[in-house]
Amino acid sequence: MTTIANRKDKMNFMIIEDEEDLRMIYEENIRDWCTAKGIVPNIIEATDGVMAAQKFNNMEFHALIVDINMPKRNGIEFLKSAQRRINECGTRVMLVSGALTKSNLLEASTSV
Repeated sequence: MTTIANRKDKMNFMIIEDEEDLRMIYEENIRDWCTAKGIVPNIIEATDGVMAAQKFNNMEFHALIVDINMPKRNGIEFLKSAQRRINECGTRVMLVSGALTKSNLLEASTSV
């Protein structure tokens, strides 16, 4: 089965983070990595899990950077709702948090 994860010339990323300065840092790092690999990045941003779900349902992503603590719908809730599609598309997930707790870590590890 061919998934978007098999395309290497252009890659879709979504940064799901409510803090603008962190979104900018993640985006810069993705662009630098892609440039070094000769890949054209398409980077989509979402500031909460609700916005992320809407965007995630409209396109396939190679990778997601997901903040755990966000307004409206946190990152773990987003991942639980998107788990099936994440697996079907072969999407990679990186969880980030400025306030990681043991319970968040355990819950996140069972979400994807």
